[in-house]
Amino acid sequence: MNSKIMKRIPHIFLCIGLLLMAASCSIKPVTVTGVQDVKIEKLDMGGITFSTGLKINNPNKIGFGIYGSKLNVKMNGVPLGEIKLDKKVKVRRKSEDVHTVKLSSTFQDMLGSAPSLMQMAQKKNGNVEITGYIKVGAFLFRKKFPVNLNQAKVPVEKGQ
Repeated sequence: MNSKIMKRIPHIFLCIGLLLMAASCSIKPVTVTGVQDVKIEKLDMGGITFSTGLKINNPNKIGFGIYGSKLNVKMNGVPLGEIKLDKKVKVRRKSEDVHTVKLSSTFQDMLGSAPSLMQMAQKKNGNVEITGYIKVGAFLFRKKFPVNLNQAKVPVEKGQ
């Protein structure tokens, strides 16, 4: 009986050590710092599909994966929908990289904004507002960070 307990003591100390390290780590906020190039990929009777580059800043000593988000996007005051991540986004440690994300919306979601949408499609620049949150995590750590970004004169590109 004593030998079984003695064999587990190193594992117990390892677990306690990992818990103490995890408790002492402070995670700095991961932030969305900008928007680059909004590209209208598809505009038809079913709705609109966009892609955009989000500049994400990670000041931490470890890299993270973005596991979920709820980011509502408006362009020139017109609600365009919610950004849905179609794949896991990896954010490197101590970096500020641009990650391409897609968003799609139906005209039902944008009820009453079709004229504004057509004007937006004709312009070369737009004002983008992104609000919501992103969930990041690494190993057992998970944290939700708020996003509130307003950026003027974001280039708008038309797809094929």
